[in-house]
Amino acid sequence: MTARLQETLIVGGGVTGMTAALDLAAIGRPARLVEKRKTLGGYAANYCCKATDRCQQCGACLVDEMARKVEEEPLITLALSTEVTDIERDEQGFSAELASGDRRERTGFPAVLLSAGFIPFNPRQKPHLGYGRIANMITGADLEKMLRDTGSVVRPSDRRPPERMAFVQCVGSRDAALGNVYCSRVCCAYALRIARLLKRENPGLDITFFYMDVQTFGKSFAAIWPDVGEEIRMIREMPGEYYRLEGDRIGVVVPYPDGAREETFDLLALSVGMTPGADHKKWSEKLGFDLNDDGFLAPGGSAGAVAAGSATGPLGIKECIEDAHRAARRLTLFLEGAS
Repeated sequence: MTARLQETLIVGGGVTGMTAALDLAAIGRPARLVEKRKTLGGYAANYCCKATDRCQQCGACLVDEMARKVEEEPLITLALSTEVTDIERDEQGFSAELASGDRRERTGFPAVLLSAGFIPFNPRQKPHLGYGRIANMITGADLEKMLRDTGSVVRPSDRRPPERMAFVQCVGSRDAALGNVYCSRVCCAYALRIARLLKRENPGLDITFFYMDVQTFGKSFAAIWPDVGEEIRMIREMPGEYYRLEGDRIGVVVPYPDGAREETFDLLALSVGMTPGADHKKWSEKLGFDLNDDGFLAPGGSAGAVAAGSATGPLGIKECIEDAHRAARRLTLFLEGAS
């Protein structure tokens, strides 16, 4: 085993992991930042700027700049396309196995931050929605990436801009049948911010927003909420049926109080919830973390090991940054006490 006991191991190169690594480096403490993907940023790397006439405080613009700082910081060792397959406690702290392709390395670390985040709910788990079968049904993540890459929204089937589109909230969360009874917290805010952005770019676009209730998390959200209903048709009902119509339009049946009615759209975006990361259970068992009722890692952790960001539950970009600062402070106190 190659001993590099001065480095803190950070599992996950998203917003939380990058923030914590930079915080540690700022006080002279090195970190090994391990990320499964080829690039930094996690899911947030595909999020679009949602500014209209003013900044919407979504945090998406912070990700690229943060990644650049991480790449330039000499106290941060980057391990991209690398997976942490095992972590064990030992007499020196922690022993972790890092796998990159066919290469495996066992290394020692004095402390560990688990910041591997979440998994977006896969709407194929709800077959009645028709995701993957209905051509112009996409997820909120698909929509974000489309806007980031091209700056516009088109229908996947024919690359034409939609005239009528809808957002459907709470897909995969607040769903007792799936066992996901929690609210994913960020979906209402990002979907409404995108809807307002699209409306600003194309005032003639007809947008409908299907929801259970709107969660107004975040200090800035209340400022934009009062007039949203003037720009977007807000429907406090959830469609019960989804199907393809001629011309690759999408039909939904909505159970209004006065009876079910069909609504039709050119494009429909599913706001999918956040679900626990695939390794959460493994790390809870290996490192003595509790899991909360929703399957996320409890942030308390154990001596020398801390979980932060959306690994502990649904959080937005700015909340992840704040949580990463707290985690870095906790790790610093531990490292100072251990040295």
